[in-house]
Amino acid sequence: MTSDILWIAAAAGLATFLMRLLPILVNRRFMTFKVRHPRLDRTVAGLGPAAVIAFLTLTLVPYFTADTAAQAAAAALAILAIAATRRIATGIALPTLIGASVYGVAVTYLPM
Repeated sequence: MTSDILWIAAAAGLATFLMRLLPILVNRRFMTFKVRHPRLDRTVAGLGPAAVIAFLTLTLVPYFTADTAAQAAAAALAILAIAATRRIATGIALPTLIGASVYGVAVTYLPM
């Protein structure tokens, strides 16, 4: 079981790395021709939020089969904090930081 989790984590890390690297390499190739591609720019701009959602999905999958209600509550509080912060903040970094902090506090202080 542990080796399966390590393979999934390694695959997710590699996929995230490639999602960030490949558009940069493609953009460099097109930049030699001094041509801007709006579709590529939109794709690169969407990769940050997509990576955050991928990490969130990988993190939350075990909590859909949570052993205790406290684990599920901690995940739900983190999601609510992310959604609330996202309505206020324009970027993705602050909501992610707030969500991770709320999750950490909830796991620490909720009785498990």
